[in-house]
Amino acid sequence: MDTELSPIKLMLKEVGLPGSGSTDLLGIDGNGNIYIIETKLARNPEVRRQVIGQILEYAAFLNERGLDWLDYIVKKQKQVSISEYFDELNDPDWDKESFEQNLRDNLNSRTFKLFIAVDEMNPDLQRIINYMVNVLNVEIYALELRYFKDKAGMELLVPNVHGGKKKAAKPPPTWDW
Repeated sequence: MDTELSPIKLMLKEVGLPGSGSTDLLGIDGNGNIYIIETKLARNPEVRRQVIGQILEYAAFLNERGLDWLDYIVKKQKQVSISEYFDELNDPDWDKESFEQNLRDNLNSRTFKLFIAVDEMNPDLQRIINYMVNVLNVEIYALELRYFKDKAGMELLVPNVHGGKKKAAKPPPTWDW
């Protein structure tokens, strides 16, 4: 299983998760990593605790699903299977067998990359994200996308990623007596 972030190649919108609502976006990269993405505006009161509950609920739902369910959702939105979709991208580095095994492994081990995209980070969300990464060891990111527009009409979108995955602890020093 790949633990690094890779470009998302397949993006599904408003994936219905019965009993849990719909996640804004569900992505899959060429390595078989699964991304659950929820978006919120800073002025939305759900940007703090509720969005954390939402994204965890979506992960818990996917936790109970397998590759057949995910393939069904992709066919419903893209009219092809997951493997066919990636095969059609004609990426020379893509390996179907490794991809399918990684995707299966990620579903079986319940390994998802959780993203909350916000227009402005707030201290409460930052504190919760830090706790989840550093104490609970959850791979969760807050992607802050700040939007600026000057008087001349020039627009700028500035990304800032918070959270991530816990850094591997250094091994304790060895003593040589």
